[in-house]
Amino acid sequence: MHPNGAVSADGSGALTGEDVSIFGIDAFYDAPVGDNGAAITAYALAQFNDYGKNYTLGRTYETGSLIHGHLGYVIPSESKTKFQPYFQFDNRQIDALNDAASSFGIGANVYFSGHNSKLTLEYFSTKYANTDAVGTLTLQAMIYI
Repeated sequence: MHPNGAVSADGSGALTGEDVSIFGIDAFYDAPVGDNGAAITAYALAQFNDYGKNYTLGRTYETGSLIHGHLGYVIPSESKTKFQPYFQFDNRQIDALNDAASSFGIGANVYFSGHNSKLTLEYFSTKYANTDAVGTLTLQAMIYI
């Protein structure tokens, strides 16, 4: 909660403070499946944002709600190299729009030597309100030092 955390301007340029409240609840689950190195990973989030009536700023700060989910599965392997395909999705309801914003991603992590380094390849598609979906392809490397 942040009193007067957002500011809105009316047609004449007069500024009015809007109280901001953000509430979220999330859950994470990560567990081995069997004895062969397989694992399941799941994450879920529900978030409720209130920046003021019909507030929207740059597709990032908007009054509305978000439901997010992420599900991955580590494929069993005797090797130190592990593969983890995953799927994720978002569904946002934005008060200022007559349509929802939604996105989904599908990708895979490749872990080398446990979790000391990994590569991620992901296709991510976002549809915002009544615009056409836009897709991106990302290759990311991460190394723990």
